[in-house]
Amino acid sequence: MLVDVIKTNKYLTHIFLSSNPIGDEGIKYIVELIRNNQNLHHLSLNDTGITDDGIRMITDVLASNSTSIRCLDLRSNQFITDSSIDSLLQIVEQNQTLSACRLDNCGLSQQGKEKLREAKLMKW
Repeated sequence: MLVDVIKTNKYLTHIFLSSNPIGDEGIKYIVELIRNNQNLHHLSLNDTGITDDGIRMITDVLASNSTSIRCLDLRSNQFITDSSIDSLLQIVEQNQTLSACRLDNCGLSQQGKEKLREAKLMKW
């Protein structure tokens, strides 16, 4: 029901789903919202149980650069691991609107974080 309301609201600019256990199943719906809303600037998904599979789904839409998202908050999702590094790098390299991506307290190694920092410095 919430998804239907959000889908019809073309003026929605921020979505905060923090601490709601939507997991990767919920990401399927979020991806559709991102595709259908060109006014969405901030998407907060911290502590929502997203895994590397969810990141791949998000990458499919954000790497296409047909979005208006400027800030993506993925903090405190422990199941986002180094397996997501290539997907996250693809977003950094291909998306022109995203200016911030929060990944604090995820399951990324120090080496993975460093890779992302280097790519981010080159782009952002």
